[in-house]
Amino acid sequence: MSSREHAELERLRRQLAEAEDALSAIRTGEIDAIVVQGSTGPVVYTLKTADTPYRLLVEQMREGALTVSAEGTIIYANAAFARMVEHPAEQLRGADLMEMIADAPDRQASRLFTGPASAGRDIRLRTSRGALRNVYVSSSPLMIDDKQVHCVIAIDLTRQELRRRHEAIINSSADAIYSLDPNGTITTWNQAAERLYGYAPDEVIGRKVDMLFVTQSMGSDICSESFAQAKQSQRETVQITKSGKRIDVAISVATFADADVPEGVAIIARDISERNRAQDHIKFLLRESSHRSKNLLAVIQVIASQTARAADTLEQFQSRFGQRLRSMAVSHDLLVNEDWKRASLLDLVHLQLRPFAAPGLQLKVEGFVVYISPEAAQHIGLALHELATNASKYGAWSIPSGEVSVNWKVLPGGDLQLSWRERNGPRVEPPSHKGFGSTLTQDVIAQALDTKVAMGFAPDGLVWTIEVPAHHVETI
Repeated sequence: MSSREHAELERLRRQLAEAEDALSAIRTGEIDAIVVQGSTGPVVYTLKTADTPYRLLVEQMREGALTVSAEGTIIYANAAFARMVEHPAEQLRGADLMEMIADAPDRQASRLFTGPASAGRDIRLRTSRGALRNVYVSSSPLMIDDKQVHCVIAIDLTRQELRRRHEAIINSSADAIYSLDPNGTITTWNQAAERLYGYAPDEVIGRKVDMLFVTQSMGSDICSESFAQAKQSQRETVQITKSGKRIDVAISVATFADADVPEGVAIIARDISERNRAQDHIKFLLRESSHRSKNLLAVIQVIASQTARAADTLEQFQSRFGQRLRSMAVSHDLLVNEDWKRASLLDLVHLQLRPFAAPGLQLKVEGFVVYISPEAAQHIGLALHELATNASKYGAWSIPSGEVSVNWKVLPGGDLQLSWRERNGPRVEPPSHKGFGSTLTQDVIAQALDTKVAMGFAPDGLVWTIEVPAHHVETI
């Protein structure tokens, strides 16, 4: 080898070593200039002219931002673009953008960077894992050190679509959903939140969440360190609407983060006022049911005892006791249909007397629409049953010519006067002793309803009258 050839070889070796050092420095981010082989020879692009505040701003952008040579070599790329293509940011410097483009027709720098800055295009980028990502890119030319480059903005359409879907889901949710920054300031507000609290978004966004709580400490607790550590928490609390109304609310609170950096708190709120009222009503009904069950069992025990005392045979006891239980069941069914709040007196009369209806029996019922309390319905129902039983055995309904009339009216003071009158039946005389029926229709009902009961034994037929106190009566 001649000395000339040896010198040329050494020169090439030095250039190769310098190129390897430069490439290594580029990959590790240790240099501030890049040599790009252009159409007319090597071109040096320096990074020293980059303004530091500008670069800091670009690094904080959610959209991908990069500076690309006229041939498509990446001179600079921010963190957002690095995440988009799933490459470490320091390895993107010097990389060929065209190799990251999935579709061959788009791998032309002249085509990608041609046209006005506002004219962007949709392309597909291939990530380091081979996944495809839809991206909208737009570019504008820029001169750096007298060399033309292109500033490129890449918008992740996949992420935007997910964000739009997320916003659509949030706004269609029946639950109030809003978010806070770490200081407790409201940053987002969905339509359900507007319906629940009465505030439009522009009335709450930018204000402290304390405005929704009864006390300031409740709102502050949501953004406390304990919540951040717990990541997610559920609780029931009381909040205030725009109109000042207090509502029971179940809230679910969760911190959300980007790259493990807490950015705020997401809150899902549901109005549970109706649920709580329903639960309170169920508890009330259970207490009432327990109370009524005890009273019912006591009444049944008395009926069973008195019926057994007056019965001559077991069959007679079973028949009479069963009839009285069915009478009680009729009253209970009426009350259940009215949520155990009241019973129609007209329905009570007809249903209690229906078992005694037979061809030829004469019954006349007169009275305005009126409702009576559960307690009055149970006792009056039993009394009507006993009166009808007695009329069928011994009174007006024991012969074809007999008739029974039941009528009622509301007296000036609000009391209800109910009368049972028999006519054209057998001659009536006062009983020689009081049986269970007489005791029930006179003493028991008078004591239970704290009222007056009159029993008349006219020769023409039995007359029974009761005045039900006004607090047991409801008119329409």
